[in-house]
Amino acid sequence: MMRIECARCGYRDELENFGPGQRCPVCHFENEFRISVMESPSHHEKEVEEEIPPLLAVEAEEDFGLKEFIQTFLNLLRSPAAFFSQIPGSTRFLRPFLIAFFIHWIVGGIILLTTGVEQSAVAPVIQRFPEAEAIVELPYFRILFFFLMPVALIVVDVVSALFYHFFLRIFLMAKEPLIHTLRLILYLNFLELLNVLPVAGSFLAGLLGILFLLWGIKTLHRLSGMQLFLFILIIVAMVSFVTLLPPLLLQML
Repeated sequence: MMRIECARCGYRDELENFGPGQRCPVCHFENEFRISVMESPSHHEKEVEEEIPPLLAVEAEEDFGLKEFIQTFLNLLRSPAAFFSQIPGSTRFLRPFLIAFFIHWIVGGIILLTTGVEQSAVAPVIQRFPEAEAIVELPYFRILFFFLMPVALIVVDVVSALFYHFFLRIFLMAKEPLIHTLRLILYLNFLELLNVLPVAGSFLAGLLGILFLLWGIKTLHRLSGMQLFLFILIIVAMVSFVTLLPPLLLQML
């Protein structure tokens, strides 16, 4: 099977998607491409592979600890494009799920302990439904919230991945299966750790979350600039529709 390889970072793709004269979607290197046979990698290919360490450190070993966890977080911040390009290299999803749960648990616990439930995720619910405040004041509610909130956020991650991948598939832009889109969303939860920064942590986490999501979708599914622009328009239109439709229906009723 003949594929094109970037001479700088080793990224490979089909000839029709990644021809000579096009920039590499990972390192943006131009005009240094060659055809390689995947079944019998050359000596140069082996050297390139050795130069690129596994950035998903939490998947590199059967057993991982705090060192691999922190290293994966730093790899995502330092080399996001290369990080995203390595996501299709594995089909594991249990470990990304556990990591995402752990991150939600850490961040949720810090929010719970420092600001209280009233100022955290349930504040909008209490404002809309004042009777829910009685539930919040139950003796064991904080403990229950501490364990159930990560589960709820994992469900949000899965729904988000399904939402994004559905439109990628509908508009024929998806070049990777759903499992990789889900893994991308789960790994982006590492950015939640920025919420613990005392100054502008939440703003930084939100901003990087949006930028890295678009960057990850573009890299993972090898979207062109026009395809990425179309994807953004679709998502904005659908989010606006879902947000504005319920109030309009209530007014009509």
